[in-house]
Amino acid sequence: MSKEKKFKVHYWLEKEYPYNVLRFNTLEQDEVFGKAFDKYKPFFSEKKHSKTNLSESTYRVLNHWEKLGLIDQRPDGKGWRKYAILDFVWLDIAHQLRRFGYPNEKIKKAYDKLSEDGRIPVAKQFFFNYYSTLVLFDIPVYVVVFEDGDIDFGTFQELKFTTRMGHLKNHIQIFLNPLILKFLKLKEPYNPDRLKLSSLSKDENQVIDNLRSGNYESVKIKMKDGKINLIESEELVNSKNKIIDLLKEGNFQDIELKQRDGNIVSIKRTIKMKTM
Repeated sequence: MSKEKKFKVHYWLEKEYPYNVLRFNTLEQDEVFGKAFDKYKPFFSEKKHSKTNLSESTYRVLNHWEKLGLIDQRPDGKGWRKYAILDFVWLDIAHQLRRFGYPNEKIKKAYDKLSEDGRIPVAKQFFFNYYSTLVLFDIPVYVVVFEDGDIDFGTFQELKFTTRMGHLKNHIQIFLNPLILKFLKLKEPYNPDRLKLSSLSKDENQVIDNLRSGNYESVKIKMKDGKINLIESEELVNSKNKIIDLLKEGNFQDIELKQRDGNIVSIKRTIKMKTM
């Protein structure tokens, strides 16, 4: 009887390091994620690309950042650089941080954390690969950077949960998905329904999100063959909103108006989301 292949958890995940984000650590059981991680790790990590037009950084900037320790050092300090895709992603993150006014010494702290104090190049660091692979499943992933230069990653759900628990310090978020996907030519993402970030299905998580949002008076579901096939969320809308704008916001919705003395006094909208 063959053993089921399991995704080996990195010790950073076992220790929940970096420790800013509360994580959903069930992926070691997911064979689909493990295969995607193994398949795309070389794509993300192998240093085989020249700069060409894959980065907005000029050679002058790259030379300066190398001296400051913001990017991987060339082994002999000279010659043409070779980059991995995650090197380019890190450069994009660094440029974003500069636009937010982060000084180089804080960007270096973020780099040192990703590269484990320079002992492991950024592009070969497990944590970066882990969250980059999640992007392939069409899961929103963010780089979170704190005031002191500390850096971390988290999915939308992880950050939402961590914030709800009062555990997350003030930070800025950089959306990782477009930084990764611009280097990929995938016709469609991996099927996110098969990636078990929790014991709940994607549709069940959607129902919970609607319930917890506080935006709806009621949330109803309809089932077919034991699965959710329709979510109906009812909300009261500001009566000052224009009806034409409400109509443009959704393709499946019911809108109920109440009028008094010629004025609209309430608008009730039921948003319908098909899941099958």
